Amino acid sequence: MKHIRIASAAALFAALIVALSALTAGAQGLSDPGPSSAINLDNQRHVVPAGSALWLRFTHTASATGAQPATTLRMIFGNRRGLDFDIWMPDVATNWPQSQPLARGAPYEVNCDTGLAAAQGGCISNDLLWSGVLTTTGDYYARVTNANPFGVRVYLTGSGTGLDISAPVASVSRATATPLPVPVTGFGAASTTSGVLFNLDDPAKAFSFPRGQHVLAPQSGVWYIFDYPGTADPAERPKKTIRLVNGDGTGVNFKLYAAEDLHTWWERPHLGQGTTYTIDCDTGAPASDTGCHTKDLVWVGAFPVAARFYVRVYNENLTPTSFRLTIE
Repeated sequence: MKHIRIASAAALFAALIVALSALTAGAQGLSDPGPSSAINLDNQRHVVPAGSALWLRFTHTASATGAQPATTLRMIFGNRRGLDFDIWMPDVATNWPQSQPLARGAPYEVNCDTGLAAAQGGCISNDLLWSGVLTTTGDYYARVTNANPFGVRVYLTGSGTGLDISAPVASVSRATATPLPVPVTGFGAASTTSGVLFNLDDPAKAFSFPRGQHVLAPQSGVWYIFDYPGTADPAERPKKTIRLVNGDGTGVNFKLYAAEDLHTWWERPHLGQGTTYTIDCDTGAPASDTGCHTKDLVWVGAFPVAARFYVRVYNENLTPTSFRLTIE
């Protein structure tokens, strides 16, 4: 996943100011139903219509003794998708709209290569993050605002020992490989609209590797599983080749993850991703220093143990985009 590069700490500070200013300005004129419309924060994805706000409610229980536990709210890809969120005290339920937010989610500096938080990392995060201490017990609120002229699917997650999430995220350890039918319309209404894959950016919904061409919804992902046999002898470990056919320049790519990293895959380093490689300009065969590159995005590798691995295909475009993913 690409990250926004910054030139300096001052640039990051300026970016944060812009983000907060956009939230204040963008909230004006938005369709905002207020906290009475709040749904429970459930660590699931929800759609915020164009020019609208979505309210979520979560219960925090303060510690009776000792230091209060930290609470963290993270909006996955919120910065990249032009979203904002703020946090409100329990009294907003009765004082809206005179109340003021307690805090706001903000981007942070990350390593440009790994996407992990890093001081002087050189890039701004795709996510929006707030982490702090809530000192009283009660029902707090988060408001997500979407100033875009189109609806956006949001993924706001909460964590912390004092936080009560209404519904736990499905355990990825129970994920099973489900054959992906061809054509894609065999998915059914819950997963496709006019043959477009959507609402599948969750490793718990992973499929076995697809056959043929498929279409992925804008700014979304879909997950696939493969099992690797493994062997103790490095010389006998079979190489796997994952290929996104003609993927270069389409805005679609893929990343590879280990099963143990899935619960926090958005902040964990991936094992690999699709890249181009040099080829002979005449024959198309792999070659070095030729000046030509394959149109495919490819990852080739092997593993020391038998295990299940996951591949996330993601579409960064604002329009549905077709892809063809293969494994050999």
